[in-house]
Amino acid sequence: MSRGLAFVFAIFIGAAAVAIPTVLQPRLQAGSVPDLVCSLILAPGLLIANLFYVHEPGIASPEFRLLLSRLVTFNLFAVVAYGILSIKKPTI
Repeated sequence: MSRGLAFVFAIFIGAAAVAIPTVLQPRLQAGSVPDLVCSLILAPGLLIANLFYVHEPGIASPEFRLLLSRLVTFNLFAVVAYGILSIKKPTI
C-alpha cells in the first residue's frame, strides 16, 4: 500500500476508533460489558493524557481533559494503524 493511502486510512481508522465508543458509551447501561469495552478502548488515551495534563487554573475543566484524552486516543490508534498499513509485504 502506498504511504499516502496508508496515511489516509490510518486517519479514518483512528477517527472511527474514537468516535464509535464516544457516541455509544452514553447510550449504554453503566457496568455492562459493552460499556466496559468502550472504556477499555478509550483508556490508553486517558492514561497518557493524564501524564501530560497540566494542573493550571485556566485549563482545569473536565471537558478539556476529556478532549485531550480523546485526541491522544485518536493519535495512538492512527499511529498504530499507519504502522500496520505501511508494513511492506514480502514478495515471493
